[in-house]
Amino acid sequence: MSTTVATKQTKSLADFMGFVRITHDTYIRQPSCADPKDVPPTTPTILLLFWMNLPIRPMIKYVIQFVRLADLMGARIICMTCTSADLLFRCSEGMQARRVAPVIKALTQGTTHSRRRPAKFVTLPEPGPLYVHAFSNSGCFTLAHIARTYRATTGRPLPAKSIVLDSAPGIPSLMRGYRAYGLHLPKAQPRRLIASAILFSTLVMHEIVSVVFPAMSASNYARRMLNNPAVIAVPSKRTYMYSDADDTTPSSDILAHAAEAEKKGWIVSTKSFEGSSHVAHMRMHPERYWRIVNAAFDYIPKL
Repeated sequence: MSTTVATKQTKSLADFMGFVRITHDTYIRQPSCADPKDVPPTTPTILLLFWMNLPIRPMIKYVIQFVRLADLMGARIICMTCTSADLLFRCSEGMQARRVAPVIKALTQGTTHSRRRPAKFVTLPEPGPLYVHAFSNSGCFTLAHIARTYRATTGRPLPAKSIVLDSAPGIPSLMRGYRAYGLHLPKAQPRRLIASAILFSTLVMHEIVSVVFPAMSASNYARRMLNNPAVIAVPSKRTYMYSDADDTTPSSDILAHAAEAEKKGWIVSTKSFEGSSHVAHMRMHPERYWRIVNAAFDYIPKL
């Protein structure tokens, strides 16, 4: 079966290209050349944190490329998806700690599995290098909670060797948030009108609650945690991808965060993409996009 046909027929990441489901939103794939029962503790890990409500077909387009890169690097892949409910209704530290717990176990203990059996966790020595690719504010939100929970579990900051932030992090904005969530509303009227009213009311209430409880603001929480050396190790590489055509996360938000990160000791690189909208840099500029990812993940193709 060709990759194109497989992509069209795939309805879940489970069992696609060797991925195994750990929870409803977390998947793991061991190196293709390795015996799943005997993966060395020094194996590199690629952690993919996708944006909110991402449909399976565009997700697969990224996954295919990352699988190719992981096979060249001899790396395993851990993927996490994210929903609107995670950001609006399940955003407390306790709820998110439970959500990311399987990832923390995989990073600190490692996993073994076969393709037809559930993943099992085993205690391992110091893990191999960790490379992170987070998409949009929701991916950064997930990363922030992984880093915080890792710190709470191990007493050490997340040892990410390199982090790529695609179209993020942004500063909270009611109208930009409405546009982002609104992409997933029904198209037909009057359902769209009703859903729009409910969504706007929910976002207004969430904004009010976030003023009283700042940790409830996904964007604010992510921006703060990602530049906290206590939860993410310094120094390490960090690559910010942005575009002036992005009307969801302005480039000024991203560049301000990048400047702060550099002052705090991270090795920062900023990459501007011309004309591409929010999390659309890969679609418009695929060759440059993957060159940047390869460099960020320390993979230099052999000529």
